[in-house]
Amino acid sequence: MNQKTFKILALETSTEFGSIALLNHNETLAEICFGGGITHTERLLPALDWILKISRTPLSEIQALAVGVGPGSFSGLRIGMATVLGMAWAQKIPLLGVSSLKALAGNLPFFSGTVCPLIDARKGEIYWSLYRSENGTLSALAEEKVSPLAEILEAVTLPAIFLGTGALRYHRAIEAWKDGKARVGDPGLAYPCARQVGILAGERLARGETDDPRTLMPNYIRKSEAELTHPETNRDGGGKENKLESH
Repeated sequence: MNQKTFKILALETSTEFGSIALLNHNETLAEICFGGGITHTERLLPALDWILKISRTPLSEIQALAVGVGPGSFSGLRIGMATVLGMAWAQKIPLLGVSSLKALAGNLPFFSGTVCPLIDARKGEIYWSLYRSENGTLSALAEEKVSPLAEILEAVTLPAIFLGTGALRYHRAIEAWKDGKARVGDPGLAYPCARQVGILAGERLARGETDDPRTLMPNYIRKSEAELTHPETNRDGGGKENKLESH
């Protein structure tokens, strides 16, 4: 494969605002974002069709598929994963999973301090990790976890910027921490996007990495409400961690 010309179709559905992007290497050929109360189930397939039509790209020209694996919305992750798995199997296209937290951190690739992507997990908790960027390349400083804000702040060193739906929800507490020395990112950067998923997948593909569609799973981190309420019927269900911090 010519690494300078490969086309990647990327999906990100871990939050209420989903997106699809088509990239040729790191150049974005087309991208669409959707949300606003309409479910990913209703929007995803029409958006996929639109992306391929507007870019005049048949599915046969897609050389890799990328998907945000979470953490985030359980239903959103399942919809996105099922969609790319179906295409990967049917078209025999290589598949790559990308951390949605790392994709979120990728919205600020050149910040010189600690980048703290936070996705609201509700119930007073936040999905989070920590990253540092060197020349636009992100390196993980912490494992992906779900924790209350106080525990996250204990792990952060300044200078730092927080971004994501969790940062927006708890922005007052973050801005008051350390005498206001921490920053909260712009609301326009609060969601992981398919373009960043595609860029990060391209970096993995250039290293010769792909994922096995038989074993790739969403990274839920914690169990769903149904699994907590009825553990006897969900012994092999969500909550299984997929170690993708380096992806």
